[in-house]
Amino acid sequence: MRRLNMTILALLVICFCLNSITSADESDVYYEFIKENYNLNEKKLNNFLLAELSMYLKLFPESHNLPASGFLMAKLNEEKGYEDIAFALLMKQLYLYPANPIQPQIVEEARSIITKHSQYKARLDELTLLLDTPFPACEGGDCYYNYLAFLYDLEIDKLYQWNINEYYDFIGKYGSDSRVEEVQRWIADTYLFNKDEEAAQAAYMKFERLYPESEYVPYARTQRARILYEDLKEYPKAIDLLTQVVTDYPTSDYAGSALYLRGEIRADKLREYNTAIADYRQLVNDKPRHEMVVDALFRIAEINQDKLDASLTAIGTYNEIVESYPDDMRGAKALEETAEIYLRLDNPLSAAQQYAKVATQFPSYMDAPETLIKAGKVCESKLKDYQKAIEYYQMVIDKYPDYGDIDKVEKRILKLREKTGE
Repeated sequence: MRRLNMTILALLVICFCLNSITSADESDVYYEFIKENYNLNEKKLNNFLLAELSMYLKLFPESHNLPASGFLMAKLNEEKGYEDIAFALLMKQLYLYPANPIQPQIVEEARSIITKHSQYKARLDELTLLLDTPFPACEGGDCYYNYLAFLYDLEIDKLYQWNINEYYDFIGKYGSDSRVEEVQRWIADTYLFNKDEEAAQAAYMKFERLYPESEYVPYARTQRARILYEDLKEYPKAIDLLTQVVTDYPTSDYAGSALYLRGEIRADKLREYNTAIADYRQLVNDKPRHEMVVDALFRIAEINQDKLDASLTAIGTYNEIVESYPDDMRGAKALEETAEIYLRLDNPLSAAQQYAKVATQFPSYMDAPETLIKAGKVCESKLKDYQKAIEYYQMVIDKYPDYGDIDKVEKRILKLREKTGE
């Protein structure tokens, strides 16, 4: 009996080996058939070959011919005018098979595409460096995840559906991978990036349902609210979602973004100006380091100035920007706004002082010479203080000798000196 069992075992081993050899042979025969037809250079065969290559990848997911098959698919797509898909395919081979023997050919083809097509121009140096750097060895889903991260960061419109398909393919292959959560979020972001707002909103909602404990739930809700507000015009629903973020995640930075967005909806769509100001003020008070704080202060000042006819309150808020955030260059714009308000309030002295303050507090501000000239003109035309006007004009010459209209400034000084008898 034992001898019989050993015989059966030996036969099974032989059968397994024969099957493996047959499978390997079939893989190579199939690939050689595709390659021979590709080498015919017959464009009418392109769709046929792409279909065959897709089938090949499904039938032989472990084949040593995968990088070469992906390279052929890229070449076929490029010939059909789908350069972005070709580039995505080439990069996929580099990420998934970093040690493949035809890597130099793949790199050269990818480099050719990015140098030819304008959509890669802004990131040409970055992509060139990536192609010149050896791709790291990796295992399992790591290579695929790295490739997906590259696609997500690339943000090419024409790769919209390609990216979505790749994200779902990763989830299907590595469903238990902890990074699936992040990939699900990328799916929603990609729908939104490509202005498929209905799908984006559904994808963010799906993310919330699947990962209720995720740190990105407030992000997903804020994004949903933004879609409801900007695209679907469902303002009450958007406000409800934003209120949930503010209430349920008060320490999150997304709570600050939610407050800003809620204030924007109330001010711009519902005309609830005082409640909008309350939202912006809550953001300023609760999260003084949030990236939207200065924007919130500008909105408070603008609402007071334009909607509530509270000019002095607006001036106070603009000055708050300058005092509380002295390193923010937008403070120069705030000072300009206060100067404009003072002019409307018939207070030219304060207006001139605010214009001049731009150059003293924000000397590198692009329009600083212009604000000094405005200060001089106010002194000249409104206050008849020609000496002060000369002082401001001289500051332009001294501080900004490369100013484009420096000749005109010098002429104004000469004219005023003649007027004053100097």
